[in-house]
Parts: sequence; C-alpha cells; structure tokens
Amino acid sequence: MKEKIENKQEFISNLKARAKEKCPQHADTIDRVKVAFGGETKKGEVTENLDINLNLGYMESRNPDEQLFLFMHEVLHIDMGHMGSMEGKDKHLWNLACDAVINAQLSQKLGLAIPSDLINMPEAKDKTAEQFYVELVALSKKGDVEVAGELGDHHNEWEERDKQMKNKKSSVQIVGVMPGLERHMERHRS
Repeated sequence: MKEKIENKQEFISNLKARAKEKCPQHADTIDRVKVAFGGETKKGEVTENLDINLNLGYMESRNPDEQLFLFMHEVLHIDMGHMGSMEGKDKHLWNLACDAVINAQLSQKLGLAIPSDLINMPEAKDKTAEQFYVELVALSKKGDVEVAGELGDHHNEWEERDKQMKNKKSSVQIVGVMPGLERHMERHRS
C-alpha cells in the first residue's frame, strides 16, 4: 500500500527493522548507517560519508517491498565496497554493473521482485560487480549493452571518495558480504 510518510524517523526505524529481519547478515551496517530524505537523488544514494539519502517522493510512491528493496540496494553498495572501487572505470558502466549485481542478488536473496523501474539484468546474478563490469565493457565495445530499467541511484560522490581512499593508502572496509557469495565466486573463478 502506497501512502504519505508523515513521521520520517518512524518510517526509517521501521524500514531498518524490516531490513534486519530479512537480511540479518547486514545488521551492523543497517544499524550504523544514517538515513535521511534529501540530496539530489531521484531514488536513493550512498554519500561519501557512507550514509544513505532517499528521495521522499519516490519512497512514498512505492509499496513496502519496493521500499525495502531500494534501502537494501543502498546498504549493499556499502557492504560490497563499491564506493572505493570506481577509479579508472567508465562511470556509467561501473554504476550499471554495481546496480545489476545488487538487484539480481537482492531479488534472489529476498525473494522480492525487482521494481519495474530499476535495472533488471538476471545475467548478473552470480557475478561480482568487477566481473560484470568487465563483461559490460566488452559488450559496450561491440554496441551490445541493453538495459532494462534505469539506474536506481547515482554515485556522484563516489569519485571524490575514491580519491580520498587512494590518498589515505587504505582500502574500503567490506563490512559484510552475503553468506556463501565469496565461496560461490571462488568456485566459478577456478
């Protein structure tokens, strides 16, 4: 049921509670992340401080499952360390790869349909963003990249974060990964 969000803090609190129930392996990030309505995002975004901005109008136009999907999409950007991995990459293709992989994994993990206006590329399901990015680059050189849906978020602040991370000589700390994903990916590498 779609309705106006009157009490933003209560909405965020309830959203976080539902997210922790569905994805307990990401509870640390869900608890830690600051969530606000604002920014220039059409849907949602991770900021350079690893906070999440959501678009109020977009969230109000979505049903509870779609709201949960978008929130967890942003959480997974944080947990998968996408923000510190953009340097030297085509910005649009990297965003596409990250979004496609996250959406495919969330659909599989949560059993929720990918909202019809978000990227839906099932072929990304069992890949990392890095692996899928390489495939997209190869396809784009042949002019064969077809996209269903639009990018769920923009990552304008990621380039600045990449520069900061490089200057600090540190890597992004991956706070959590979907259980079994690393083992699964390791099997497919060999």
